[in-house]
Amino acid sequence: MMGSLVICSAAAFETEPLIRNLALDHISFTRVICGVGAIDATAVAARMRDLVMGRFVVFIGTGGIIGAQAAGRIKMVSEVSLAPYDVRSGTTELVAGFDPPVSLHTPAWGLETCRAAGSLGVSVAADPSPRYEGFLETMELYAVARQWVPVASRFVGILCETNSTGPDARAEWRREFQSAAHNTGTALTPVIKQFFRE
Repeated sequence: MMGSLVICSAAAFETEPLIRNLALDHISFTRVICGVGAIDATAVAARMRDLVMGRFVVFIGTGGIIGAQAAGRIKMVSEVSLAPYDVRSGTTELVAGFDPPVSLHTPAWGLETCRAAGSLGVSVAADPSPRYEGFLETMELYAVARQWVPVASRFVGILCETNSTGPDARAEWRREFQSAAHNTGTALTPVIKQFFRE
């Protein structure tokens, strides 16, 4: 499996601790920064599609939890859809018809799983409906997964809760993003090292 790993994030800081750890242990990988927001992520993912063909992708990011308080938990995403923006604008069924949910790989890495939803921007409000409660909202994962899941050998999505969705989401994220990156790097380093050495 050595050399088959691709690590992707929207911004460099999200994977910096993990990248340092894996480099120290001579784990071979390719790093992709897809850019912040759904539009940048879509463009980069489309351009880099050939790079990930047949390779194992780990997407790492942060997410706002819908309908609950963020507790900094690191979660593995089982499915990602275009939900919160659709929920806020009342077009869930219309958008789901064109952009159905994408199922992701969930190896046994000892992490809680969740479903995620890709928004087109930072939440201002979210539908309190229990149907999206506990989802993590993130801007880039859906855009990348939609392009890469069909061509990658496996695609794993890892998100760390940094905030709750709503009017204070951006301020909460700013307080938590550095510790999220550190904690994610610490949690993932041993499991990725073991996985890619088996």
